[in-house]
Amino acid sequence: MDGKITKDTATEYQKRSAEARKKNTAERKAFKEWMNSVLNEDTEYNGEIISNKYLIAIKAVNLLLKEDLDAREFARLFEVVRDTIGEKPIDRIQVSEIDQSVIAEVEAIVLGGEEEPKEFSYDPRRSNSVSEEISI
Repeated sequence: MDGKITKDTATEYQKRSAEARKKNTAERKAFKEWMNSVLNEDTEYNGEIISNKYLIAIKAVNLLLKEDLDAREFARLFEVVRDTIGEKPIDRIQVSEIDQSVIAEVEAIVLGGEEEPKEFSYDPRRSNSVSEEISI
């Protein structure tokens, strides 16, 4: 055999992969549902009935207030509390504005309309822009 994958083999690999993804998704969903049910269960703490979710938050805050906590533990617990109250920074990809002429030139190159592409570079003095440099 020359090391190439046949169409039937590729189809079988895709089928197995889809089955594995489906199984993993179902397991993650089941675990998440179980975890939410455990966190929402009530428990007694200092004479009050509170959810396990609140109990965990209380214990995390109490640990944060301890003076003998090292910096790594403090940072980890701080992030847990911050994320729990919805203050986690959102991970975003910044999309910059690009001049329509640049888009048109790129499309022309990709579609085979221009033989000599121009070079483009970012100009930090012009925020959210692309500056054109013509190479000679």
